[in-house]
Amino acid sequence: MVRIYSPLVQNRPLVAEQIRKHRIKSRDLGIFTNARLIEPEFRFRLKRSSNPRKDNSLLKKIIIIASAVLILLIGAGAAYYLLVYTADETESEPKVEIDQREFRYIEIPPVVANFQVGKKMRYVQITTSIQTRDPVSEEKIKKNLPLIQSELLMLMQQTDFDSINSADGKALLLKDIEDKIIAMFASNSPNFEIEQAMMTGFVIQ
Repeated sequence: MVRIYSPLVQNRPLVAEQIRKHRIKSRDLGIFTNARLIEPEFRFRLKRSSNPRKDNSLLKKIIIIASAVLILLIGAGAAYYLLVYTADETESEPKVEIDQREFRYIEIPPVVANFQVGKKMRYVQITTSIQTRDPVSEEKIKKNLPLIQSELLMLMQQTDFDSINSADGKALLLKDIEDKIIAMFASNSPNFEIEQAMMTGFVIQ
């Protein structure tokens, strides 16, 4: 005797049809019946629905395996991108060369300019130094100190007294000094270079 599984017992019309067709006696009924009396299609339904928990467990296993494979593929793709593309980008970036030459400083003699402030005459004295790394540029600046002093005096006289006395005014004056020195020598010396102009002395009277 083979048992009819309880989920299909609820399909009463189908079971009743089988009972009438094969003349199954009531004493043989209950939860069980003879599997040989059941048609192949009905037996297939019984077998397919015999263990739903087992089917659900198999489906869960398939989902878990597929998820694990997907995670591994994503991880492998990310690792490949980091190792290959990132390495290529790093290699393609231009290397920044650091200038290892020592700084050279050339001091410009003090320059004094007078300013009319109200009814008083005020005097401003500044001392500057030029920073460079190029020894040729250093020698050119040293040989032309009087010319540089003259240009600095002209720049100071074009500056307002209150402006030159402020921090922003001093920074602007130093920028003008740099531009003036570069303009003086760059046309005849294409490789002429300076790093910056620095104010090393400032006196007001």
